[in-house]
Amino acid sequence: IFDPVNWKEEFRKWSLHLHPDHNKDPDAHLAFQRLVEYKAILEEGIIFKDEICDKITFKQELNPDGSLKEGIVTFFGPEDKLKLSYENYLKVYDSVSGIPTFRRYLPSEMELNGGELKVYLQHKSHLIHDLTLEEKHVRWFLNRMLEFTSILNIHGQLTHCGINPNSVLICPEEHGIQVISFYHTIPVYSPMKSAIGIHPYKSWYPAEIWITKES
Repeated sequence: IFDPVNWKEEFRKWSLHLHPDHNKDPDAHLAFQRLVEYKAILEEGIIFKDEICDKITFKQELNPDGSLKEGIVTFFGPEDKLKLSYENYLKVYDSVSGIPTFRRYLPSEMELNGGELKVYLQHKSHLIHDLTLEEKHVRWFLNRMLEFTSILNIHGQLTHCGINPNSVLICPEEHGIQVISFYHTIPVYSPMKSAIGIHPYKSWYPAEIWITKES
């Protein structure tokens, strides 16, 4: 793993060492390819997608002293869907603004600019869609999600119908989570229009809600 401050210098050194023109190891081209992929992550961030956006980037930028900032997630997608996520985030924040324990599960702010939505995180976070967690960590992660959805439902009278590995980040230092997507947030007991037919994680929800189609 390269030093986040001097990674370009380290990349140049290792690219010379691993380039197939200089390295005669039969697997040198594979190592060089991995190095180039790692460079792309350092430059643009980790790239993934969800049921709405074909491109989402997760990048942790640097403070002046070289330490990592909390991170920024950027969604690139349809303007109407990103606007809906942004507006729902504001509704969620306003509905539970008096509950500090809940606010820590939300981004510090969002910034909408056409087909680009920036999500500024409160805590140092990690993607979970490719993580393998120990059972004890799975339990506290599930507890945090249940706390989030319960408070949202009881105090905000809202239901988040899009909780899945692409909409939630894990925050190890805080033993918490960060919810970053709000496309499918709707009032309780209202029709689940946006999530029906496109939800990739239906097994995360009780089977009956896909029959009644009611949050």
